[in-house]
Amino acid sequence: MRVDIGDGRHLSYIEEGQGPPLVFTTGPTRSTIDQDADRKLMSPYFRVIQYDTRGCGDSDDADWYSLKEGAKDLLGLLKALKIGPGEATIYGCSNGGVQTAVFGITYPEWPRAIVIDGSSTHVNPIAAKNWRTWAEKTLITGKEVMDAANLLTDTKAPPQGTGAAPQVTAPARASTKRYDLRGRFALLYEMSMLLDHPVTPLLNGVKCPALFLHGADDKI
Repeated sequence: MRVDIGDGRHLSYIEEGQGPPLVFTTGPTRSTIDQDADRKLMSPYFRVIQYDTRGCGDSDDADWYSLKEGAKDLLGLLKALKIGPGEATIYGCSNGGVQTAVFGITYPEWPRAIVIDGSSTHVNPIAAKNWRTWAEKTLITGKEVMDAANLLTDTKAPPQGTGAAPQVTAPARASTKRYDLRGRFALLYEMSMLLDHPVTPLLNGVKCPALFLHGADDKI
């Protein structure tokens, strides 16, 4: 299903179950197609909502991608689905965990609770280099490049800056999902910038209960 979240922008989503709303927030290459197991597991207890972030799956592409814009999209989705402040638990894994933290910081009155799974709100220098390498390779190859066997290379990283995405017009496609290369680059690069601009010092802005599940082997 697709829903208008405001300003003519549409996100696709899947909903299953009844009970308190539980919204899954994913990383920039995940889509509702590959989240069936999570939904089936939790739907007996919650109203489970999974959605494609901007530029992914069947959601609209955009001219700009960032964590703050992703938080704004999530707020629009909650409003469109008639979910009010303090009603929904937001669950984010990996990149989606950072997005969940930013949502809780930006709109502290909206989450009932947040769960951040296998993620982090800052990165170390090696991880930052990994993210910038993946970002550049995404532009060069035009496809998914998060290959665990090739985390570090001598590829020149993009210059320091605001993390703005360059003009890339061709979408990258895989067998079960699609995503806009501009969004892929922007979010990968923004993850690398957590080295210099971590979200961690802002976490005291989260006012709801928060559960952090550490993933020791996560690439972040």
